[in-house]
This record gives sequence, structure tokens and C-alpha cells, in this order.
Amino acid sequence: MEISKVCHYIRENIDQNLSLDQLALHFGYSKFHLSRTFKQQTGYSYKQYVEALKIERSIVSILNTEGSSKDAFIDSYHESTGTFSNTFKKLTGLSPNLYRRSLAPLGKTLMHVIKHKGLVVYRNTSAREGGKVYVNLHYPDVHTERVSFIGLFKNAIPNSAPVVGVALYKQTNCVLDCIPKGSYYLLVTEIDLTADIANYFWLNMNYRAKLDEQVHIYPHTEAHIDLNMRLSLPEDPPIVVNLPLLVKQALSK
Repeated sequence: MEISKVCHYIRENIDQNLSLDQLALHFGYSKFHLSRTFKQQTGYSYKQYVEALKIERSIVSILNTEGSSKDAFIDSYHESTGTFSNTFKKLTGLSPNLYRRSLAPLGKTLMHVIKHKGLVVYRNTSAREGGKVYVNLHYPDVHTERVSFIGLFKNAIPNSAPVVGVALYKQTNCVLDCIPKGSYYLLVTEIDLTADIANYFWLNMNYRAKLDEQVHIYPHTEAHIDLNMRLSLPEDPPIVVNLPLLVKQALSK
């Protein structure tokens, strides 16, 4: 199964609310084979992928200054406003209305804080010891006004805050430490600080990288990982986590 073609078709037809049966019929597979293979090759289910795609569409609508929260709901293709609002807040950390009002303040906070500190660490864990992951990034170009976000997530699709995350400014290597025992997905994306503020929140045109296999962490693990940054692919998970919000939250911890 060419998973890239399947993901591209899903993206192009997100407005059709395709069922798994319809998708399987289009590609000539049984829905059980499609569901199993999709999860094996991407790390997330068809349902999780569609859910994130819909929220990504609503974020794009919100970033359109002429759009309203109602427009965001319509563009997300959810069946009810309640489901839309709950899913949006679960994945982004904010309600649609608050998300809209927070765009400019969070964008300014990110730019000010990251330029002043150079490195911001986010922890969604109280662990004071644990494994370490040394990460080294390789970009295809040189750009000084770039922020790299590196995170260890419990799910292959970043639909919640990372267990441990780092925001780097003008740096390409870091250490993620005090990581609790567990298995995680390593995902990286970047934000170009010279771009329009909309590109701080809609990340489909940014460089990114990910490991296809999970990183298994034990108390004394020391993993060294090199990642080549590249432009996003259709099979990449939509990144709907609010990265500027995570930076702000990291400062308050």
C-alpha cells in the first residue's frame, strides 16, 4: 500500500467526510486491511488522522482575519459545534474563540522570549531523573531567524503536549533529559520568525522531521539521534499543537 497516496487522497477529500468503508472501496482494499496497514505505517489510526486534519482546516480558517468561529466550525466539517469545540480545545489547548484572540499576544511572546533566552524547555512530567536523548538537526539551508521545536510525544500524531520538549533559537542540537520510562515518538518542526505570524500556528509549509520508530526510554538510556530536516509530506501528521502556547506555559512552570 502506498500510504502517501492514501494520505493525499484523504487530505484532498476531507470535506467529503469519507468513512473507512468508502476509503477502502476507493483503493480496493478491505477496511480491516486498510485500517491495520494505515496504523502500522503511520503510527496513528485513520480516525486520529482525520480528526487532526479537520482541526488543521479550522486553524487555517481562524488565521483568516475575516473568518469567524462559525466559519472555523464549517470549515472543519464536524457534525456539531459541541464536538468541534471540544475537539479543538483538546488538540490545541484553547477554545476556538480564545485561540483567535491569543494569536498576536502568543506570537509576540514567542519572538521575545526565544530571542532573549535562546532555549526554552517544556516538561509535562514531574520526573527529576530519567533517560536522555541527544538530538542533532541538519537543515538543508542556513537561516538565522529560525526556532526549532523538538518534542517527545506519547502518540505518533502530536495531538497533545509533549512529555518533554525544547524550543531552540539559532541552535541545532540539544539534550532532552529527565525523560520518564516509556516509549515515545520524536517529532521536530520549525518556525521562521521572519514569516507572517500565521506561520507560527499553521505549520504545513515548515521544515520538519520525525523518527519512524518509537524511542524506548529506560532510567539510564542515553540515545543519540541525528535528523535531516525536510519539507512536509502528505503522510506526515498534522501539527495542531499550539507551540507558542507551550512556550508561554513553560515559562510559568
